Amino acid sequence: MSTITRTLDPIIDVTNNRVTWHLPNDTILSPDIKMLNIGAFVEATAREYNRYAGGISLIKNIYMTSNGVTIDQLLDANSWVAFKESNKSHSEAESLSRNLIGNALGLIVDDNGKIGRAYLTKPVSTTLAASGKCMISLGDLLPFLRSSSIVPTTVFQNLRITIEYDTSVAVVTTNTTSTLTAMSTPFLVVEEILDADFIQKATADYRGLGFMSIERDQMFCPTTKSAGGDFTTVNETNTQTLESRSFQNKYVSRIVVAPKSLDARAYLANTNDVAGGGTLGAISLLQPKFNVVVNGSNKVAGQGLVGSTEIAARLIDTWGVSCTPTGAYGTNVFDQDSFYTDHGAYAGYMGWMGLSINEFVQSLYLNIEYTAQAASDVGEATNQLFARFNSNYNMLCFAECRKSIIVRPDKSFMVSYM
Repeated sequence: MSTITRTLDPIIDVTNNRVTWHLPNDTILSPDIKMLNIGAFVEATAREYNRYAGGISLIKNIYMTSNGVTIDQLLDANSWVAFKESNKSHSEAESLSRNLIGNALGLIVDDNGKIGRAYLTKPVSTTLAASGKCMISLGDLLPFLRSSSIVPTTVFQNLRITIEYDTSVAVVTTNTTSTLTAMSTPFLVVEEILDADFIQKATADYRGLGFMSIERDQMFCPTTKSAGGDFTTVNETNTQTLESRSFQNKYVSRIVVAPKSLDARAYLANTNDVAGGGTLGAISLLQPKFNVVVNGSNKVAGQGLVGSTEIAARLIDTWGVSCTPTGAYGTNVFDQDSFYTDHGAYAGYMGWMGLSINEFVQSLYLNIEYTAQAASDVGEATNQLFARFNSNYNMLCFAECRKSIIVRPDKSFMVSYM
């Protein structure tokens, strides 16, 4: 069976806004579609890409459509990538992700006996030529592709892929100064099957497929803030019940929740340096409890998951291996400077919470308890990040939802939830 590898330039390229590709019609494509040459440069002061999502932090949203019908999409794609990159082994993160997407996970014990990075990551420089370029398989963003054995554009006519950019320098890079000047023009690499007999037979046999779409919801979490002046007094316990409506009337397999502080100081390690993965990471809540109520029943008995250690353990049970470094899932590590080369980049900024649901959802609530605590010296540049303990939050929630594509005898198709 003969094939050809094609590189596709965008048909629409709106500078610093969005790009769209049109895939070849009336053929069969491999689902392993790759996006290459992802990158940007800044006006001044070279720095690195986002520590968690690397250069993929540039991708805010991605859509795949056929004749205007959405086949699959991922909103807040860069936040999803930040989580999924932590959902790898240390060796994979160190050896592969660092080179492919330009992030800074996969930490090691360095020559000083501290937890640090093995290598420098891809730079974001002041010229496009000097900036690192990144790549990603679109199957990591669009589960339709990951679940497909072929992509028949004989069925999915006028197939388009569109990405919308995130241009915030504090999201994409590790420093808040300057602005993103421009981005490189990415291109797609696709493999096309040329065998006419195979195309005809595969099209006739194609009936669609089922897959787990990644859907996103976000819920505002108002905090009763502490009015205290130090770390040990006037704490405020907050108990929140947050309703998600985006997952109603859908079968949900797993969820992951990322608390996002709405105080910009929470992501500043000092005056200009971004702490952790910035707003793409997940704030580790202070003295947390976590549970999910589905159709009126708690998913975890009793008080739910109590403390950051239980929450991190269940996250790994639910989603698999993690390269989260020591203490990054919690709020405090004793004498962090003694064993972190740069604790502000990780500790307290990888507090994702996850659970298995495996139910058809009619109602879904997040039950979250945490403590608000004020810091007397939060006004100092090096202590601004402690504002994360005394702020309102946005709870960003991703869920795997069952979807299906059913192909009718006339080769029209329907996308629906299962």
